[in-house]
Amino acid sequence: MPRGQVTVEYIVILSLVSIVFLVTISTVMAGSKAQAQAVWARNAAGIARQVAWEIDKAHIGGDGYKHNITIPQRLIGGVDYNITVRPRLVTVIAIPYGSEFEWKVITADIEGVATGMSIEKGILTFCNYQGSVNITVN
Repeated sequence: MPRGQVTVEYIVILSLVSIVFLVTISTVMAGSKAQAQAVWARNAAGIARQVAWEIDKAHIGGDGYKHNITIPQRLIGGVDYNITVRPRLVTVIAIPYGSEFEWKVITADIEGVATGMSIEKGILTFCNYQGSVNITVN
C-alpha cells in the first residue's frame, strides 16, 4: 500500500470522526440550553402569577389590606427581567430574549397605571387604601 494513500485514508477517517463528534456535542448543548430556558421560564411565569395574585388579593381584601412579598433580582440562572403592570395585566419579560419570552397574567384593575408602570424588584408592599390598590417598593 503506498504511503500517500494511508495518509489520505487517515485524514478522511479523522474528518468523519470529528464531524460525528461535533454533531453530537451540538445536539447535547441545544438540549441543555432548552432545559435551562424552561427552568427560568417557569420562574418568570410564577413571578407574574404571584404579582397578579397579590393585586387581586388587595382588591378582595378591601380597604386597609396590606401584604409584603419578595421579588428576586434575577430569574434562576441569572437571567434579568422586567415586571410591568398595566390596567388589568401583569407582564414579565426576560430581557435578553425580548418578547420571545413574555408572560402575561390578567388581574384586577389598578388605578394610575393607564400607560403601564414598571415595578422594581425587591420587597413589594401591596395595599388597598380607600378602594385603590397601591404597590410600593421597600
